[in-house]
Amino acid sequence: MNVNPHIHHLQQQYQQQGAAQAGQSPQLSQMSMQHQLQRQQLINQHLQQQSQQQSQQQGGTSSNPLLAALNGNQNPNLANPGANTASVLNQKVNPLLQMQMQQQVQQQQSQPRMFPNQQPIPQQQQLGQAPQQVPIIKDVWNFNLEYEFNNLRNFIDDKSSKIFISIHQEIPGIVARPLGTFKSSADYHFQCLRSNSDILNLIQLSLCAVKMQNDKISNSVIWQFNFAYDVTQEMFNEEHLYMLTQTSQINFAMHMSQGISHHAFAELMIESGLLLDQSINWLSYHSGYDLGFLISLLTNDVLPQDEKEFFWWCTKYFPNFFDLKHIGNQLLSGGGKGGGNSNANNDIGGLSNSTSSGAAGDIKKGLTGNNKPSVEYLAEELHLLPISPLIRQYFASSSASQFANHQHQQMTSTLHAYLLMECFKELYRQLGGEFSVFEKYKGYLFGLGDATEAAQESEKGSTTKQW
Repeated sequence: MNVNPHIHHLQQQYQQQGAAQAGQSPQLSQMSMQHQLQRQQLINQHLQQQSQQQSQQQGGTSSNPLLAALNGNQNPNLANPGANTASVLNQKVNPLLQMQMQQQVQQQQSQPRMFPNQQPIPQQQQLGQAPQQVPIIKDVWNFNLEYEFNNLRNFIDDKSSKIFISIHQEIPGIVARPLGTFKSSADYHFQCLRSNSDILNLIQLSLCAVKMQNDKISNSVIWQFNFAYDVTQEMFNEEHLYMLTQTSQINFAMHMSQGISHHAFAELMIESGLLLDQSINWLSYHSGYDLGFLISLLTNDVLPQDEKEFFWWCTKYFPNFFDLKHIGNQLLSGGGKGGGNSNANNDIGGLSNSTSSGAAGDIKKGLTGNNKPSVEYLAEELHLLPISPLIRQYFASSSASQFANHQHQQMTSTLHAYLLMECFKELYRQLGGEFSVFEKYKGYLFGLGDATEAAQESEKGSTTKQW
């Protein structure tokens, strides 16, 4: 039986006083003992009434097994309710019991009612949300470039699974606009891409990779490559660069001192096995600039003036690439599963006047307010926004800047690549796991045209010239 420390202290004190008064008369000693017993009875009664009041405030803890366990099943036999209530209210509350009572009430309010054999419910499931996996982020600089490329090679060296890689890059903005006459809007967009990729360098490149086996998709692994970039030597768009420093977690001082050499990256990328591989599927959003800057980097040369030759390089380095902006427009605008093939033969942007009108009609059909080069608009159509606070906090913690203060502005490169992969997963789920639907749109670059068909025509033309 547990002894109340307060009563034990009083008993010791009374015993000491009794020993000191041993020389007193028997009448005084007897009166003193009676007085002590009365005080002890009052204290015991007071403590029982406090326990009774505590149990009434808790609303019957004996019916709740969780609260009963927290209380330790103390005081099973309490005094009758309402006994000496006035005397209890006039007494001071024991601070130890008051603290324990407050803690138990707080725990009762914060924890859901548990029933026997019931498993705890995760917070996301309580809110009606599916559990969301947290991706693995690998920040790659010059000092760990070869090590992370080795990890990337090991990741894709799994021939039993399909590999999907979403890409997103950060460039220093648009600094050049082409002048003159153009065959079509697609021709103008390609010349604008070519003009900027020839004079600008990449700042960041994010690759978000997953494996798919038996319709099960693995957790995302993101490699963010941070390139050497000297703002005192490079060309850039001032407004765009300021936006990157404020909202995209880019530390240009680190890029100057620890950034990756573009040539070293291109060499390791070519040797990695990521390119020229039919088993790897590349995902992008408004993919013209993503592929254009990469091809210029890999070839260490300016882009070709002829867009057909550019398309040939796209299909060689990236045999299976999918532009989710085009696919999303086709599928979500009511174009249906075959919407991409209805104008496939005419959507080679800028090759002729007739093809120009066909491509413009096809693109216009899928715009519906989604004509901005950000995957957030596709994610909104797929009801993937807002991004969960857990994911945003995780991406914010991977960098020193306060991204949480810019949730509605420019996303980071890693978060952009991650959200793009989540859009692909959701589209794949809504299609019932029919990847053949994606195959219909393979090789189409939004705003530029069908690279696969244009590359085939380019090869036929080269063969005819040789003969």
